[in-house]
Amino acid sequence: MGFEGFDTIGSLRRTDLRAVPLTSGVYAVLRPDLAEPIFLSVSSGGRWKGKDPSVPLPLLEAAWLRDAYVLYFGQTKVLRDRIELYLAFGAGQNVMHSGGRYLWHLDRTEDLIVAWWPCQRPRVVEQALIVLFRTVYGDRPFANLQD
Repeated sequence: MGFEGFDTIGSLRRTDLRAVPLTSGVYAVLRPDLAEPIFLSVSSGGRWKGKDPSVPLPLLEAAWLRDAYVLYFGQTKVLRDRIELYLAFGAGQNVMHSGGRYLWHLDRTEDLIVAWWPCQRPRVVEQALIVLFRTVYGDRPFANLQD
């Protein structure tokens, strides 16, 4: 569909993200396999303005889709900046990025895969991807809390 990258979060954190373009686009977070998740009771996400991003385990369990590799779709005006902010939030830094926060309750987030798709009108593309996902799985991806 146009996605590229397919780097693990661990790999992206060890690099300077030069491979991620400085253009608008959408990005996806994928899991490497269909193993059952291990949910952490406390999120590894940052505490922006002191707010704990943790959510109750029953919410995570209810949102989980067993057969889906895609966990989250996001969109942005600048892919590199947004992905860098997203990874910083997941590493516990106090930056504002609450989108996809359910991901930071997963064990072994370093193994999750990030792919990006440079495109015009990223919000429209993101919405279309979520609609397509819904038609296949009956719900939006695990960490997308809105359409």
